[in-house]
Amino acid sequence: MTMGGRRVETRNQTQMPAPPSEPVAHAPRSAERPWHLLEDHSDAVARRTAAFMESVVDIQWGRLAGAWHDLGKGTPDWQAFIRAAGEAAIEAHVEEAPDKRRHGPPHSATGALHAIRTVGDTLGVPLAFAIAGHHGGIPDPEHLRERITDLEEKKRYANAVRSGEEQLGDIVKPALPSWLQAPSSAKTGRRSVEFFTRFLFSALTDADFLDTEAYFALAGDDRAATNARARSNEWPQLRAYQSWGRAWIETFLGRFLLPTLPGRVAPRGRAGMNRSR
Repeated sequence: MTMGGRRVETRNQTQMPAPPSEPVAHAPRSAERPWHLLEDHSDAVARRTAAFMESVVDIQWGRLAGAWHDLGKGTPDWQAFIRAAGEAAIEAHVEEAPDKRRHGPPHSATGALHAIRTVGDTLGVPLAFAIAGHHGGIPDPEHLRERITDLEEKKRYANAVRSGEEQLGDIVKPALPSWLQAPSSAKTGRRSVEFFTRFLFSALTDADFLDTEAYFALAGDDRAATNARARSNEWPQLRAYQSWGRAWIETFLGRFLLPTLPGRVAPRGRAGMNRSR
């Protein structure tokens, strides 16, 4: 149908704007808001993830994780889902969602498979774990292996690569952190890789959440808008937390702990004794 000279699609009694021809990541809440282009979302998440990692490791880790995390959303089946989901598509970015929410075809393993195939096992495995888990949590090794070797997933990956060929292009491999290159023991090496993987995972999931929230705040979702406004307020400096923490500890000790220690007199009792002298 048309509205004001503009074609719109009707889904679930909600008039949605016609989706653009480019792949999209999220659908708007109302007809007056734009769709979230997949390329825009991937670029924004890549920048945020890189910024989170900037002071610790090569920012290329963040760029690749963000650029590839939603590669599976470029497949025809996922794009068909997001275009048909209507109002329920506001929850479509949550892949492992409760039954009450609609969710699309699997998409997170696609980027994980791409990471390993593109940069190899040594660099690709941390990226694969972070990308595969960016909605449902880091998978265990066996689960990740099952997902990226699944025949349907390989077909989905081939479709995603064809759909996003222009955006993938040539890549610059990230530099391996020096503290991962020569571990003092095999155990230390494994623990270091686990730590690095969790750090990468945390940076990616935070970046993805914040960009998604920022989009929905502009796309007609009141809760997202409220959260985004609250998040924009400046957080107190660490020294403020230190003073609050010290005051709380002193209060706790004075009220609950010190009076129970052997040889200690409760503050109130001590004050009474002083007054009686």
